[in-house]
Amino acid sequence: MAKEIILSKESSESEIKAYFNVVLKLSQSDNEFPINLDEVWPLVYSEKSKAVRALRDNFIEEVDFITMAQNGEGGRFASTDYYLTVSCMEFFIARKVRPVFEVYRKVFHGTIKKAIETNN
Repeated sequence: MAKEIILSKESSESEIKAYFNVVLKLSQSDNEFPINLDEVWPLVYSEKSKAVRALRDNFIEEVDFITMAQNGEGGRFASTDYYLTVSCMEFFIARKVRPVFEVYRKVFHGTIKKAIETNN
């Protein structure tokens, strides 16, 4: 998705906002699962395995997230990528860290409010 934007707990508000603006654009496309877990788990979790465990324990595969196996060299299984819906990302990542959620809210809910006002 936004490979040039890698988020972490040290990401600035402007970096997080730039990422969520990309997510917002993708959420308006036909892609139901636009967010790669690898791009957002460092905002909240210390290890990817902890994020994957929380994802699997609290969300529904094929509804909230999908998995895609990645082949390594020689066709051997190398890793699994996880792709989230926007609403899954909101609950899974954004709401866990208040400053991140505030940026998310400004980007997503501000855009929705503008759209509603424009249509009225």
